[in-house]
Amino acid sequence: MILLGIIGVNFVFLFFYCFSYAETTNSSVKILSPLDNSTVIDKKPEVKVEFDETVMRDTIVVIFDGQDITQLITFTDKGFEFKPFMVVPPGTHNLSITAKNKEGMQIEKSVTFTTKHSEIFDEAWSNNNATIIYQGILKKPESFGSQPNSKIEGNLTSETKLKNQTWEFKFNTNLRYFDQNEPLMPPQKKGFDIVNWILTGEYTKDLFKTKVSIGDIQITETPYTLSGLSRKGGLINIEYDIFQFNVFTVKSEAIYGGRGGTGIETSSEDHIMGVSAGLKLFDKKMEIKTIYVTGGEPSSGFGISGTDGIKKGDVLGFLVTSNFFENKLNTDFEIDFSKYDPDTSDEFGKSSDKAYRAKIYGNIDKYNYEAMYEYIGRDYQVVGNHIQKDRQGLSLRGGANWGEHVLNLNFSRYNDNVRGDELFPRVINYQSMVDYSFNKFQNFPIGLTYQKSIQKSTKEPEGTPKIHMDNDILSGRINFIQDKLNIGFMTTYSVMNDKSEHNNDTKSITYTLTPAYNDEKYSLSTSFSLNQSKVKLTDVRTDTYTINTDFRTKFFDQKASFDVAGTYTITKTNDGSVNTRNLNGTVQLAYDLAKIVKDYMKPVIALKAT
Repeated sequence: MILLGIIGVNFVFLFFYCFSYAETTNSSVKILSPLDNSTVIDKKPEVKVEFDETVMRDTIVVIFDGQDITQLITFTDKGFEFKPFMVVPPGTHNLSITAKNKEGMQIEKSVTFTTKHSEIFDEAWSNNNATIIYQGILKKPESFGSQPNSKIEGNLTSETKLKNQTWEFKFNTNLRYFDQNEPLMPPQKKGFDIVNWILTGEYTKDLFKTKVSIGDIQITETPYTLSGLSRKGGLINIEYDIFQFNVFTVKSEAIYGGRGGTGIETSSEDHIMGVSAGLKLFDKKMEIKTIYVTGGEPSSGFGISGTDGIKKGDVLGFLVTSNFFENKLNTDFEIDFSKYDPDTSDEFGKSSDKAYRAKIYGNIDKYNYEAMYEYIGRDYQVVGNHIQKDRQGLSLRGGANWGEHVLNLNFSRYNDNVRGDELFPRVINYQSMVDYSFNKFQNFPIGLTYQKSIQKSTKEPEGTPKIHMDNDILSGRINFIQDKLNIGFMTTYSVMNDKSEHNNDTKSITYTLTPAYNDEKYSLSTSFSLNQSKVKLTDVRTDTYTINTDFRTKFFDQKASFDVAGTYTITKTNDGSVNTRNLNGTVQLAYDLAKIVKDYMKPVIALKAT
């Protein structure tokens, strides 16, 4: 009995072994390239696979780095090949193949390999794209004036990258050629011009990282110092663990094209220079940052000189941000001190002032909130950041998303004349908004919005008229969405109550219908609107009818396209003082010649009427 039991167990084990081997095997698949655990020096590594037995082609599945590329392979006598049409990033990759033979048994094979773009660099590539547009007017009325009869514009965009384990270099540029039979408005010029360029280099090792950027760069430090300043110059960024350090210098004038060199200079009259240092604490959940910016700028940009003198200024700022509770409670505090002279040619020197803000915000489950108080002094200004000064106030925002119901609330209260100057009134602005959306029926989303704004003045000097205006806006919207069809309807009712001595009350109502249909071969977007506004003092009502149409279609196997767009507007009053009609439209018929001229060119010829 014991012997029979052992024989039985062995038989069962052998049965399952043979069954599993029969169902799945990889001995019939030969991956000729790339080889398993190999390093391939190629930007687009070629895949070559052969089968030792007959397989059913419709059962072949090829997965490359998690993406199904089966539709892209090319079959051969013994298997298939695949050549990527995009540059494959360097690093480790996986290729897996599954298929079934004529007996229905599944066969599979996978390999893991590493790619580099060259022997020296892990990544080395350059993408270049050139476009040339020639436009010639066949006929135009005299009312078109100096619009050029012909013009040509060519652009060459280039992006190059070299990278190894620790170093990385990037170079981006756009070279333009432009010419027309009419003079150009300065600062544009005819011929070749480098529209923009930027060269960046990075070095990364362990906790240390440094980055150098030269060319058309963007400086962003804090909202009240520098934010989104795009100029020509240089920037150095250094990071080590929890420490961060930035230093930059840019030309303060917005230079058009390739003029101005690199912009890396230290002249305080026409350059903006700055330095910032940051420290991240508590597992990088809190950051402390200090910023100093100095420099000057001309009265106007793009190489056009102004009549005023040079503007010069300095600012010292401090920023503290935190996120201790996974975005449930974020804080953002900033305080800045500026010295600014709007015109160095006069006898007045720099004026000192400050700006600060405190903001808390976050998301808790279905709810979001934000509260901010900010103060920007009357004389607070920063070279290169022309923010709205002489302003203080509070803003609150909150919302909730319960799936079928979405509610958003906003409230703000701001005023000017922050120093209480007796020569000017203080104007206070209140803004509030409630927005509700009902999304239970996906084909019929519905929404309602109510907005209330109040503007009034206080402490008016003698002889200054009082300001007091209330504005109420109520709007509703509904859409019908069915496959490719989307029909929207919206109406808005607005009442402005002028409580000042002018008593200039107005009312208006707007109806808007927006049918749209989008398909692969054609699309149609239209809108019909009627706006009726009435001034109480004159009892005059103005009706404005607006029709917009945009129709696009492709035919002849996607090689030809036809586009037409236009706006028709009718404006008239009930007293007959205004009765106008205006039509603007464009029609374009284009044909893609890429099928005729193959390989590297994709020409299109078009006829356009306006």
